[in-house]
Amino acid sequence: MKKLQSSLMCFVLTVNSILPQVVIQQNNTQLSIKNEFTELLFNMNKGTYRAINLLTGQEYLTDASFLIESLSSLDTFLRYSWKEEPFTDNIGIGKKLVITGSKSGLPDVIFEVSMYNDKTFIVLNCGVNNVTTYPVRIKGLYPLIGKKIYSEGKEELFYLLDGNGGAENTGVTTNNELLSRNNLLCVQGTKNKINSFVIGGLTYHEFEKFARVRKNDNTIQIYLYSRDPFGKLIEPGTLYIPDDKFYIDFCTSNPLESLEKYGQTVRIAQDIRLNVYDFPTLCLWYVGIDGYGGGPKSNDSPGAVWEMEQAKKRGFLKYSRLGIRLVPDNYDKNNQQGWWDDEHYQKIANTANYIGPCYKPPYETTKKWGEAVINLGGLPFMYSQSARRSEDFCLQYPEYMLYNNSFQRAFSRDAGDTWSYNNPMMSYDFTDPGFIAHMQKVYANWKEGGIKGMMFDYPHTAWVADGGFEDKFATTASAYRKMFQLAYEGLGPGSYIHERNLSRGSDISLGLVASQRTWGDVDRLNPYMVSRDGLRWYKNRVVVNYDKDAKNPNHTSPFNSDGWRTMYTMSYIAGGRFLLGLSFSKMTDEQYFDFTRIFPYHIQSQSARPVDAFTGKIFPQVYDFTVNENWHQVTFYNTTLDKEIYEGRGRDKSPVGKYIAAEISIACSGEPGFGALGLEAQSNYYVYDFWNDIFVGRISGRDTIKQLLRPGETRMLSVHKVENNPQFISTNRHIMQGYLDMIEIKWDDNRRELSGKSNVVAGETYKIVVVSNGRKISKFTAKNANANWKLIDEKNGLITLSIDSPKGGYINWTASFK
Repeated sequence: MKKLQSSLMCFVLTVNSILPQVVIQQNNTQLSIKNEFTELLFNMNKGTYRAINLLTGQEYLTDASFLIESLSSLDTFLRYSWKEEPFTDNIGIGKKLVITGSKSGLPDVIFEVSMYNDKTFIVLNCGVNNVTTYPVRIKGLYPLIGKKIYSEGKEELFYLLDGNGGAENTGVTTNNELLSRNNLLCVQGTKNKINSFVIGGLTYHEFEKFARVRKNDNTIQIYLYSRDPFGKLIEPGTLYIPDDKFYIDFCTSNPLESLEKYGQTVRIAQDIRLNVYDFPTLCLWYVGIDGYGGGPKSNDSPGAVWEMEQAKKRGFLKYSRLGIRLVPDNYDKNNQQGWWDDEHYQKIANTANYIGPCYKPPYETTKKWGEAVINLGGLPFMYSQSARRSEDFCLQYPEYMLYNNSFQRAFSRDAGDTWSYNNPMMSYDFTDPGFIAHMQKVYANWKEGGIKGMMFDYPHTAWVADGGFEDKFATTASAYRKMFQLAYEGLGPGSYIHERNLSRGSDISLGLVASQRTWGDVDRLNPYMVSRDGLRWYKNRVVVNYDKDAKNPNHTSPFNSDGWRTMYTMSYIAGGRFLLGLSFSKMTDEQYFDFTRIFPYHIQSQSARPVDAFTGKIFPQVYDFTVNENWHQVTFYNTTLDKEIYEGRGRDKSPVGKYIAAEISIACSGEPGFGALGLEAQSNYYVYDFWNDIFVGRISGRDTIKQLLRPGETRMLSVHKVENNPQFISTNRHIMQGYLDMIEIKWDDNRRELSGKSNVVAGETYKIVVVSNGRKISKFTAKNANANWKLIDEKNGLITLSIDSPKGGYINWTASFK
């Protein structure tokens, strides 16, 4: 027994010795931290550091330094000490190098470098140990101020992609300089040797993050930092290491993979458990506004129940759940804001319902209308205008206000923000214990009423650059985040919190909000809007669901089935939430049927890649969702106009020209992101067009898929690697062509049977497109359902398998072949 234990111990030690490890060591005045991918070296004499990609031997950071407020690591009076700390967290196992710079009479500055045993990226952080007798306030932390030298002189490729959120612009640029919120991608190199790097925020609690690059000749200047307009107060004798970490990765060459790794790492680091909108939400405000949904005026509690009844009557619940959003918005001096209670909803009217109050009999309480919607199979949603004032509330509760003053004027403004809705008084203090208790009562009432989510409108009213918080340690960002935290905790972790973030593209609310608005008030769709979300694919459905605001199939261009199918498809592909702005009672049968083809939304933390993002196009036109190595869902999106001109107010722009027909193509094999899908060149593939219900053909992995699209058309193509046996290549249930409805599928060579399990809608014929690959079908059966098959293309061996089930649900089926 002892010999066995000894052998096991030796085995464990041997395995551990060959696993990659992080190593920290000092050589004279140089500190080194490295794993098998990368190494960072810090010069304790100069206060600078550099970093090397050990996979290529290339130095990717040169002459880098850090800055905390006005204290720079380059200051010659600082004396450095260090220690190492092993750690284990959500991401993995690694070691942290903690470097402290000291000067008598000043706070110690702290620089942390963390590496994981098996990860290519580095995590940076900054902090302060206030060893002085006086308090300090920190507004800026700069862990990276450095540069990257071009490895091969002049390079062919240079692209930058920002990581802005909200309604701030997102786009690929070839400009020499870019400042972005949150994160940033830089692509450089040649077509045969691509180098990419990603820098950005990793965790968010008390500071917003920013990234900036500037190209000069053969040098790229790089900046990564956090800022807060009010800053963090650090008392004497306090060690402050914020949980606001930074991410850098210079060792993942493909830009799509590099950004996807970043997005997934942010999700893991913050333990984001994102609630997915697998259902649409009907917005009663849009339904009732004349210029949008055009009525009925249903933005009140009886209207919410009535609209849910219309959706159920139409049969929509066979396909998906449905959210109903009631919007209590009133712009009078005294309104519902601040109160957010049944009493004021019973007295005050809404914008999109001009007769009577928001709550009316027989649904005069949150509980009554919420439960009525739930009993019909829906999800009730509510609405708040964030920190917008109601003057009677402010007068009654001065202790809940910033600076404990009902009429404190704002005396400074953060760039890009406005207090216009607060006239220009400051508003509620979300860090005040009394106001927190008040909000807990608000959410307790909503939760008791079954409210499943809510919208924060005008959230910029809660972005307070001037301070005045009851919590003296709060930053502007942490107080803003607190507003969402109260809602998240009050409604529960299964709720859907929405941030209408139009003025700030910050990721500070990640982990608390389920969705973030990326456009102003709109019920249409255009390529500019699609690309804003589509180029954030690595964060969409991963750390947040992007929301393009309402969509109305009566407001499409062109106004035909191509128009509304594009609206539906691209909302699904390049977004994470569908907000419907038209009553179910007003949708045509064709609009309604096509609408059911995009629900439910998938729940996986993955969105389709813009595989032609770095080809010089104005907007991506090809998106690829990789189901597995043998199955891709590829979207062709015709954005072509006769006049490529976009005009509009602020960040919201619309096309001037008309959509025209255009050819779109993508290489099957090659580098994804640069006009290729990355398929196997030596393999063959079947391609099937969902909306046109057409077999495109069998193609080689060396070929290019080319399609001539009609004006404003979008095509959903299912691409399957050719097998040696009968195989399915599409279904008619959903635009993802089997990804959601084909629960199981397998080929039994001994029995010569293709069998599966499908999720079938009651009363609707479910069709599976199969390629026989040289065999002949002999029989098709489905358990507890009617089953039929038809040879639709003898030359290509195409067969449709049809299932009809009066009850629907999961149906097992088998197709036998000779």
